[in-house]
Amino acid sequence: MAPEKTDCPVVIYTSHHRIEGTIVLLKGERLSDKMNVDERKFEAVSDAKVFAIADGTLLHQSPYLAVSTDHITIILPAE
Repeated sequence: MAPEKTDCPVVIYTSHHRIEGTIVLLKGERLSDKMNVDERKFEAVSDAKVFAIADGTLLHQSPYLAVSTDHITIILPAE
């Protein structure tokens, strides 16, 4: 039986971009649990929108985006 999953809308900040989208968590998993796994090199983000930090310009939209966890400075649940 496959583990239950839930969509988690997030906002991700890197040094140059703000990314809005959705990541998948296992049922009962916290966002901090997911981000504290050392082996993860990329985080999959669906329905992604990438904005410039400097002026908020929408730079890119994609149904899927892989974000390097090395470049994530802040990640938080979207409100």
